[in-house]
Amino acid sequence: MGDYYQTTSQVSFNSRVAWNAATACSITTHKASTGVKPLVETVLTGKDNGRSIELSVGRSLTVELDESPTTGYIWVNKTVGDVLIIQNSDFSSKAALGIVGGNGLRTLRFVVSKRGEALLLLKQIREWEEESSAIRVFSVTINSEKL
Repeated sequence: MGDYYQTTSQVSFNSRVAWNAATACSITTHKASTGVKPLVETVLTGKDNGRSIELSVGRSLTVELDESPTTGYIWVNKTVGDVLIIQNSDFSSKAALGIVGGNGLRTLRFVVSKRGEALLLLKQIREWEEESSAIRVFSVTINSEKL
Protein backbone atom coordinates (compact mmCIF):
# COMPACT_ATOMS: atom_id res chain seq x y z
CA MET A 1 0.00 0.00 0.00
CA GLY A 2 2.88 2.40 0.72
CA ASP A 3 4.07 2.37 -2.91
CA TYR A 4 0.69 3.57 -4.15
CA TYR A 5 0.28 6.48 -1.81
CA GLN A 6 2.30 9.64 -1.80
CA THR A 7 1.58 12.89 -0.07
CA THR A 8 0.11 15.63 -2.25
CA SER A 9 3.33 17.62 -2.00
CA GLN A 10 5.44 14.63 -3.13
CA VAL A 11 3.12 13.93 -6.04
CA SER A 12 3.00 17.60 -6.89
CA PHE A 13 6.78 17.99 -6.77
CA ASN A 14 7.52 14.87 -8.84
CA SER A 15 5.07 15.76 -11.59
CA ARG A 16 5.88 19.48 -11.54
CA VAL A 17 9.52 18.78 -12.38
CA ALA A 18 8.46 16.96 -15.54
CA TRP A 19 5.73 19.39 -16.56
CA ASN A 20 7.31 22.78 -15.84
CA ALA A 21 9.72 22.40 -18.72
CA ALA A 22 6.79 22.26 -21.14
CA THR A 23 4.07 24.37 -19.55
CA ALA A 24 3.51 27.10 -16.98
CA CYS A 25 0.36 25.45 -15.68
CA SER A 26 1.09 21.92 -14.55
CA ILE A 27 -1.46 19.24 -13.87
CA THR A 28 -0.55 16.50 -11.44
CA THR A 29 -2.26 13.14 -11.50
CA HIS A 30 -1.60 10.11 -9.32
CA LYS A 31 -3.66 6.94 -9.64
CA ALA A 32 -3.73 4.36 -6.91
CA SER A 33 -4.51 0.79 -7.94
CA THR A 34 -6.62 0.41 -4.82
CA GLY A 35 -9.69 2.10 -6.35
CA VAL A 36 -9.06 5.38 -4.52
CA LYS A 37 -9.97 8.44 -6.60
CA PRO A 38 -6.83 9.93 -8.21
CA LEU A 39 -5.25 13.02 -6.70
CA VAL A 40 -5.47 15.89 -9.18
CA GLU A 41 -3.84 19.25 -8.62
CA THR A 42 -3.48 22.24 -10.90
CA VAL A 43 -0.47 24.44 -10.14
CA LEU A 44 -0.31 28.05 -11.32
CA THR A 45 2.71 30.37 -11.24
CA GLY A 46 3.27 34.03 -12.06
CA LYS A 47 3.42 33.09 -15.75
CA ASP A 48 -0.29 32.20 -15.61
CA ASN A 49 -1.38 35.74 -14.68
CA GLY A 50 -4.37 36.83 -16.78
CA ARG A 51 -5.27 33.33 -18.00
CA SER A 52 -8.68 31.66 -17.99
CA ILE A 53 -8.89 27.99 -17.04
CA GLU A 54 -11.60 25.38 -16.58
CA LEU A 55 -11.61 23.20 -13.48
CA SER A 56 -14.17 20.69 -12.25
CA VAL A 57 -15.85 20.90 -8.86
CA GLY A 58 -13.68 19.31 -6.15
CA ARG A 59 -10.44 20.03 -8.01
CA SER A 60 -7.60 21.53 -6.00
CA LEU A 61 -5.71 24.56 -7.23
CA THR A 62 -2.31 25.72 -6.00
CA VAL A 63 -0.80 29.12 -6.75
CA GLU A 64 2.95 29.63 -6.22
CA LEU A 65 4.29 33.20 -6.31
CA ASP A 66 7.62 34.79 -5.39
CA GLU A 67 7.49 36.90 -2.24
CA SER A 68 9.82 38.93 -0.01
CA PRO A 69 7.87 39.34 3.22
CA THR A 70 10.67 41.25 4.99
CA THR A 71 9.76 44.21 2.73
CA GLY A 72 6.28 44.10 4.24
CA TYR A 73 4.70 43.09 0.95
CA ILE A 74 2.90 39.76 1.03
CA TRP A 75 0.38 38.07 -1.28
CA VAL A 76 -3.16 38.49 0.07
CA ASN A 77 -6.23 36.64 -1.23
CA LYS A 78 -8.89 39.06 -2.51
CA THR A 79 -11.04 36.48 -4.32
CA VAL A 80 -14.77 37.19 -3.94
CA GLY A 81 -17.54 34.60 -3.83
CA ASP A 82 -17.71 30.95 -2.89
CA VAL A 83 -16.74 29.11 -6.09
CA LEU A 84 -13.11 29.04 -4.90
CA ILE A 85 -12.41 28.36 -1.24
CA ILE A 86 -8.93 29.00 0.15
CA GLN A 87 -7.55 26.05 2.12
CA ASN A 88 -4.26 27.54 3.31
CA SER A 89 -1.44 29.96 2.60
CA ASP A 90 2.18 29.12 3.42
CA PHE A 91 5.53 30.83 2.92
CA SER A 92 8.77 28.93 2.40
CA SER A 93 12.07 30.80 2.48
CA LYS A 94 14.74 30.40 -0.16
CA ALA A 95 17.32 31.91 2.19
CA ALA A 96 20.14 29.75 3.52
CA LEU A 97 19.58 28.21 6.93
CA GLY A 98 20.30 30.72 9.68
CA ILE A 99 19.92 33.79 7.39
CA VAL A 100 17.13 36.16 8.36
CA GLY A 101 14.97 37.69 5.62
CA GLY A 102 15.23 37.14 1.92
CA ASN A 103 13.04 35.89 -0.85
CA GLY A 104 10.80 32.90 -0.84
CA LEU A 105 7.70 31.32 -2.27
CA ARG A 106 4.10 31.98 -1.20
CA THR A 107 1.92 28.91 -1.79
CA LEU A 108 -1.85 29.36 -1.66
CA ARG A 109 -4.14 26.34 -1.96
CA PHE A 110 -7.76 26.52 -3.08
CA VAL A 111 -10.54 24.06 -3.89
CA VAL A 112 -13.32 24.52 -6.44
CA SER A 113 -16.40 24.22 -4.22
CA LYS A 114 -19.23 24.53 -6.74
CA ARG A 115 -20.13 25.25 -10.35
CA GLY A 116 -19.72 28.80 -11.55
CA GLU A 117 -17.15 31.37 -12.54
CA ALA A 118 -14.72 33.10 -10.20
CA LEU A 119 -11.92 35.59 -10.53
CA LEU A 120 -9.00 34.34 -8.48
CA LEU A 121 -7.51 37.63 -7.31
CA LEU A 122 -4.30 38.00 -5.31
CA LYS A 123 -2.63 41.31 -4.47
CA GLN A 124 0.86 41.85 -3.14
CA ILE A 125 0.33 44.55 -0.55
CA ARG A 126 1.37 45.73 2.87
CA GLU A 127 -1.66 44.69 4.89
CA TRP A 128 -1.64 47.91 6.91
CA GLU A 129 -1.83 50.05 3.74
CA GLU A 130 -4.70 50.51 1.29
CA GLU A 131 -5.26 47.99 -1.50
CA SER A 132 -4.44 50.64 -4.08
CA SER A 133 -0.82 50.43 -2.89
CA ALA A 134 -0.47 46.92 -4.37
CA ILE A 135 2.85 46.49 -6.15
CA ARG A 136 1.67 43.40 -8.06
CA VAL A 137 -1.67 41.79 -8.90
CA PHE A 138 -2.25 38.18 -9.96
CA SER A 139 -5.58 37.13 -11.44
CA VAL A 140 -6.93 34.04 -13.19
CA THR A 141 -10.52 33.42 -14.26
CA ILE A 142 -11.75 30.02 -13.08
CA ASN A 143 -14.73 28.46 -14.85
CA SER A 144 -16.31 25.33 -13.43
CA GLU A 145 -19.66 25.59 -15.23
CA LYS A 146 -18.94 23.47 -18.31
CA LEU A 147 -17.31 20.50 -16.59
